[in-house]
Amino acid sequence: MINTASIAGFMPFPLTGLYSASKFAIVGMTEALHYELRMLNAPVQVSLLVPGSVKSSIFDDWVERARQRPAIKAHIEKGLRDQEPYAMSAEECARHTFSGIANGEYWLIPQPEYLDTLLPGRLETIVHRRHPELPSTVGLPDAKDYATVFQSK
Repeated sequence: MINTASIAGFMPFPLTGLYSASKFAIVGMTEALHYELRMLNAPVQVSLLVPGSVKSSIFDDWVERARQRPAIKAHIEKGLRDQEPYAMSAEECARHTFSGIANGEYWLIPQPEYLDTLLPGRLETIVHRRHPELPSTVGLPDAKDYATVFQSK
């Protein structure tokens, strides 16, 4: 069994609250299911797919819905442009996924550089009880870029 989360299941970003919440839920549910299947010695295994940026039309409707809010639309489009160099094809993501399944892996992370870059800082922020800060790594817009998004009317 494969459950698909996202980098957003570990690191939320502005304007993705509901998307991130659903991905956080998938991460927690899948890990709990992993433990339960092991407790039952079930003959089935669960894996968690955590892709980074994959070339798809997933955000097309976000851009369309933001049509009436030019600053938000520009922000979304900039984020998509910033991610483009890092985006992998769906076929490449599938190859990584099936390879991981064949190897019995729980964590299916086709672009580990995303989590490897973002997660240590996030965990340190939590451990030290600091306020969250937006990262400016791996092609993600700098925190200053987000400020103008919320000034649009």
